Amino acid sequence: IVSFNHPPVMGGIETYSHYLINFFNKFDDVESIFPKKSKPKKRALRAISMIIFSITTLYKITSKKIDVLHLTNFNLWIIGYLYSLINRKSKIILNIWGLELVYKNKKGILPKVHKFLVPINFISKRNNFIFLTCSQASNQLAYDNGFPKNKIKTIALGVDKKDILSLKEPVHFKNYFLFSGRIVERKGLSWFVENVLPSFPDYKLIVVGTIVEENEFNKIKLNSKVEYLGRVSKNDLIKLRQQSTAVIIPNVYQKNNEDFEAFAFVTVESVAHSAIVVASRYQGLKDSLLNGNIGYLCDPSSKDSWIETIQHVVKIPKDKKIEIINKRRSELQNNFVWDDIFNQTYNLYNSLN
Repeated sequence: IVSFNHPPVMGGIETYSHYLINFFNKFDDVESIFPKKSKPKKRALRAISMIIFSITTLYKITSKKIDVLHLTNFNLWIIGYLYSLINRKSKIILNIWGLELVYKNKKGILPKVHKFLVPINFISKRNNFIFLTCSQASNQLAYDNGFPKNKIKTIALGVDKKDILSLKEPVHFKNYFLFSGRIVERKGLSWFVENVLPSFPDYKLIVVGTIVEENEFNKIKLNSKVEYLGRVSKNDLIKLRQQSTAVIIPNVYQKNNEDFEAFAFVTVESVAHSAIVVASRYQGLKDSLLNGNIGYLCDPSSKDSWIETIQHVVKIPKDKKIEIINKRRSELQNNFVWDDIFNQTYNLYNSLN
C-alpha cells in the first residue's frame, strides 16, 4: 500500500489511508509506504513533496516483487505505471475519488497542468490497472470519463466500530441544526442560511469546521441565527451531533461540475454518533446514506424540498426520533464498518494475485 495522504488525518483520503494502513499493520503479506512527516500546506510545496515522495517510493520498490500495488491517491499513478514496466505481472489498484476527474473543469493554469501530468485517457487504458471506487456516483463519473466497467471495483467507506455510539442518557434534543465540515461554497452552507433557515424562526444553525473560502464564510458570519464555533474536539462534536435537531449537509448543484463528493464521511460519522442526517440527494451523498435508508435526502439546491423535509424532521416526536436513530445506527453497523470494508479489500488483493 502506498499513500501520500497519511499522516496527519485531515480529509477524506487521509482518513481512509489512516484506517487502511492501521488495519493492515498486522498482516505479514502487506507492507505500507507513507510519509513520516506532515505535508506542506501550500499547494505548490505539497506538489513538490508528492513528486519527491513518488521518486523515493519507486527507489524503494524497484527491486521488490510486488503482486498487488495499491495506490490510494490517483495522482500517484506514475508509480504504478513505471513499476509495471519492471514487473509486468503486478496488478496496480488505483483509488478514484472524483476530484481528479473533474479538476480539469476548473479555471486557471493549475487544472491545465494537472490535465497534462495526470492523463486520464492514458491511465484508464492500462491493462494491469484496477480502479477502486467507493460509490455508484463515483462509478458513473468514471464511466463518463472513459474508464472500462470491467476495470472498476467498488468498496464503500466507513467508520471505526468503536465510534458507533448510542445516545447519551438522559437524551436532550435542542433547537438547532448542525453543519460540520470545510466551509466552501459547494457544501451549500450560505445557500441553506439564505433559503432554508428563515423558515424555522425557532431554530439556529451551529457551524463547526475550517474556513476554506472566506467569501462563503462572509455570507453567513453576521447572521444572528448562525453560531460559528470553529474547530472543536471530537467529544464536543459528538455532543453537538447528538443534541441537534438534525445534521445538515446541503451540498448545492454545480453547473460546471468542478468538484465531486465521492462519499462524504460526515454522513456516516453523524449517523454513527446517533444524529439525524438531512443531506442533498447529490453525487456520493446518496450512496453514503444508503439511498435514504439511514438519512433524509433532499433535492440539491431546491428550497422547497429542503424546507418540506426539515419541517417533517422537526415534528418527529422524541420517542420516535430515538427509535429512528437507533435503527439507522444498526443499519450503518451492517454496512459501513472499517473492519468489514478492509476484509473486502484484502479479498480484492487476493483475487488479483
